[in-house]
Amino acid sequence: FFLMIRRPPRSAQSRSSAASDVYKRQSSDGDWNIRRAAFWFLSEIVKEGMKLPSSQVTSIVLKGTMDGDNDVKNAANTARQDVIQSGITFSNTEAMPTILKALSDSGWKVRREAILLMTELIKAGTKFKPSEVASVIIKGLLDPDSDVRNSAVAARKVVKEAGVKLGNLQVAAAIMRGVSDGQASTRKAAINLMVEESKTGTQLPYTDVINA
Repeated sequence: FFLMIRRPPRSAQSRSSAASDVYKRQSSDGDWNIRRAAFWFLSEIVKEGMKLPSSQVTSIVLKGTMDGDNDVKNAANTARQDVIQSGITFSNTEAMPTILKALSDSGWKVRREAILLMTELIKAGTKFKPSEVASVIIKGLLDPDSDVRNSAVAARKVVKEAGVKLGNLQVAAAIMRGVSDGQASTRKAAINLMVEESKTGTQLPYTDVINA
């Protein structure tokens, strides 16, 4: 599939033109094979040491994680990991809106990938607002899907290690919403959240704990 992307000679390939070529292919082409190949191409050039503009790479990769085709999403996720390992940083102002949007997706894999993306970015040094991180973690912990909840639990640990604190009132509010949910799995997740938070020293309002 790399033949689908006409690659100019290495000596003439500028950083901006390379990023633009990938972006145009993956954003406008109707063939999922070409969109997937675009991410393969992105992985290849960052592994070779080409330093692409971070703003363009952020748009390329984050848009790919929201693609309607699972193969394209997988290629985008691999490219995301390669980009992070190459030292290219993601823009927090571009990443967080995409993450929050993905958490409302009907597909559990999309919601899980959103949490994994935030976790990887925090590990890589991206600084998000604590309130935004709290929103992602709480939504994930109360997700009806167990894989999403497990990803949120892992993210919670990373967030704590990074020194980002969730507000007690935010956690309490999430628990109260969760125990009132119509789905049993969400109510169970809310109670488990209350137990885990109490184990780690989070001081929840006494009345909320009793009500839960």
